[in-house]
Amino acid sequence: MARDVPVRVLVDVPRASWRGNPYIHELIRRMPKGVDVIGFGRRYAVFGAYDVVHSHWPEHRLRSAKRGRRIGNYGWRLLWMIRLHIQGIPVVRTQHNRRPHDGGPWLERCLLWVLRLRVRARVWLTEFSLAESAADSLLDVVIPHGDYRPWVRRLRPDGVLSVRDSEGPVRLLSLGFIRRYKNFEEGVAVVTRCPDFTLSIMGGSLDADYTASIADLARGADNVNLVVGRVAEQELIDAVVAADALLVTYQDLYNSGIVFLALSLNRPVIVRDGQAARELQREYGPAWIGTYSGPLTPDGLREAWRSVVAAEGAPEGSPDRTWPNIARAHARLYRQVARTR
Repeated sequence: MARDVPVRVLVDVPRASWRGNPYIHELIRRMPKGVDVIGFGRRYAVFGAYDVVHSHWPEHRLRSAKRGRRIGNYGWRLLWMIRLHIQGIPVVRTQHNRRPHDGGPWLERCLLWVLRLRVRARVWLTEFSLAESAADSLLDVVIPHGDYRPWVRRLRPDGVLSVRDSEGPVRLLSLGFIRRYKNFEEGVAVVTRCPDFTLSIMGGSLDADYTASIADLARGADNVNLVVGRVAEQELIDAVVAADALLVTYQDLYNSGIVFLALSLNRPVIVRDGQAARELQREYGPAWIGTYSGPLTPDGLREAWRSVVAAEGAPEGSPDRTWPNIARAHARLYRQVARTR
């Protein structure tokens, strides 16, 4: 493909959803000239004109609470896969997770497998994950997750952040969809034994049984608050700036946009020790990334908090996390993959 010919990229997120996803919004907004990004639509995917597909969360376009719509999604996906294979359209896949957090029904898994057959390049978000998973048959690259400062400035132009009350308990916050892999129960179990800490958990529920179990654990504890439901953008930012630190209790952290949201709002993060945590510590410093070893304990929580309590100012991350650099790296990858057709 000639360099002056625009590359048309179909991203698997509908245009109407771009603004509600800061990762997608900032990536596409900063895309350089010569790359035309098209929002996902079932009919366009089957009949429209594009050179490359960029897949982020392919299962989202298949799932629906309504059985009829879910069956329709499967049918359109099958037609789309036939088109990709017949015309040899390549797919770029961003590995937002190292592996699926939950398995769908067998037909969904089959359709996702067929999509993987068209993947020609994968975007990894950390160096260690690339080292673990690189495949000779694919073009594997690392393009790190961007920070959320541009998104934060749009929603909070005054830049005002709350100040820690040194006399009160430490205010911890855990955010995100309430799903088992996030291990929220560990944070609740520990904080209920630590009167010098409070914990707020906020997020929508994707697992009613698991959410009920978290509510049962927190019941009767004055220092744990569970807020279940969709969190609006401004409410999300207000919750982060009202906290002293973000508590991330994933047993196996690979990537979390919530971590970068906290750092973009000048809030430290407490996370389980591991390769991803060490990469973040090397980049941002131990004053911003506090770690604990193994399962969380009261002593481990207090030690991690002591390591970040003095965090001041704004954390400085790598320039590779700025969105213009991220968008340019994606544009180069799109062109490279488009030439494989």
